[in-house]
Parts: sequence; C-alpha cells; structure tokens
Amino acid sequence: MSVLFTNSGKQYVSWMREDIGFGVLFHMHDSYEIAFLQTESFHVVNGTTEIDIESPCLILHRPFTIHTIYPQPRVKYRRCIVNFSQDFLAGINAELIDPSRIFTQDMRVFRLTNEQCVRITAIMDLLIPTENQQLRLFYLCGLLTEIESIDSIPLELVHSKCIRYISDVVRYIADHYMEDISAEQLAAMHYISVPKLNRDFRRYTQITIHEMLMRVRMQKAAEYLIGGTSVVDTAYKCGFMNESYFIRVFKKFYHITPHQYGKTARGEKSPP
Repeated sequence: MSVLFTNSGKQYVSWMREDIGFGVLFHMHDSYEIAFLQTESFHVVNGTTEIDIESPCLILHRPFTIHTIYPQPRVKYRRCIVNFSQDFLAGINAELIDPSRIFTQDMRVFRLTNEQCVRITAIMDLLIPTENQQLRLFYLCGLLTEIESIDSIPLELVHSKCIRYISDVVRYIADHYMEDISAEQLAAMHYISVPKLNRDFRRYTQITIHEMLMRVRMQKAAEYLIGGTSVVDTAYKCGFMNESYFIRVFKKFYHITPHQYGKTARGEKSPP
C-alpha cells in the first residue's frame, strides 16, 4: 500500500509499508528516501557504491541517485519506505533539522540494535497513519533526529561501468541544471554514442535526460520561490531564458503558477 500527501500539486511525503517477494528495479526520484528493512538480508546498490546488509537496518538515499535493492536469497521480506522533499521541511530551523547533515552521501546504511529498531518502529507507526500535516512534520523530524544519532557503516565500490557512468551523468545534471545541457554534450564527455547514452539512461532511471533536467530545475525553482526569489530571477537561476516558458513548464509540473506557489509556500495571503 502507498499513500501520497500533496500540497499545491507538489509531492511532500509518501510512505509505503509492504511485504514483498522480489527486488526493485534500478530507479531514482527527486525526494529523500528512508528505507527501513525489518527482515532478511539484502544487496543494495546506489550509484557507485554497494553493500550486503542484514536486517534490521536503515538505508538512506539522496535525491537523484540511481539505486536498487534485492533480498538474498530472493524471499519475501518486509520494508517500510518514507520519501520526503526538502519543501516539506520549509520553516523548520536548519540548526535543528537539516537533511544535508544526515544524507551526507548518495547512500548511507545503518545497522540497528534492538533498542534502535524499537524506537524507529514506534516513530514509523505514528508517522504512517496520521493525516494531520503538522503531526506528519513532527514525526518526520523525530525520525530524522533519531537517525542523526546513529553511526553509519562503510560502503564498497560498484564494479559495473554502466551504473557508474550513468550515476555520473545524473550527478552532472543535478550540479549543472542551470546550464544548457544536451545528450550530445553528455555523450561526448563519456566517449559514447548518443543512442547508447539515451538507452542506458532510460534503463536505469526510467526517464529521459530532458525529463531529468526538467525535474531538477523544477525542484530548484520551488526552493528559490520558497526562499522569496522573484519569478524572473528564479527562471534565470534555473536555466530558463524565457520567463513565459518557465511559467508554462512550472504550472504543468506543479499545477499552480510560480507566483502562487511562492506565496502559498511562504504562508502569504492574497489581498481581498
């Protein structure tokens, strides 16, 4: 079962709790992910790192990172997944809760003691069923605070060249989203053909390079608007030379104009 909580068309938090009998295909998303695995042993890959881990454990993935997981052996297992966007924590003092302090690598893995497992389970049990937005935020902050107190374990390098170069492409797009990026440019950087790049990229991310670029730009645009940046400046900072085109893309993505999004996210009311 999976539920999405939305605000102004933007996904803020999603959760999933299920028993599953197979692995998950390589995929990525534009949110932070916390995976709580309660049974069996697993092989986990994220970009250029991988690990074999026994449950109970926590696995953290940063946004825009390619990752997968499958049980060893391939048996039924229980998992609880929480995804959240940076926007969901808007208004929270960064000195108290800052995802960048917790998601310090593309993937972090935590082995849990019985006591830690009990506390994580208790917080998840409170976070998942509630429909109150403030309570969701409160419990998510509690979960992040608990995770910040736990030490992660070392990871190993992945040997697949394909996964590694696609991870590099994803990271390049995330870091250079304000630039005019093309498949031809990215293919030349990795000495491969454009068709091969497009095939490999879609295989591991489930989306095209252009879709990836637009997702990153829209996420960054939302962050700028929440921070009070004007629509014109936000468009420019996100690589759009045409304000009207930026507004059309933003509205298609969020179902609201950039101006309305910024005011709503900052809690500002329109004049009567």
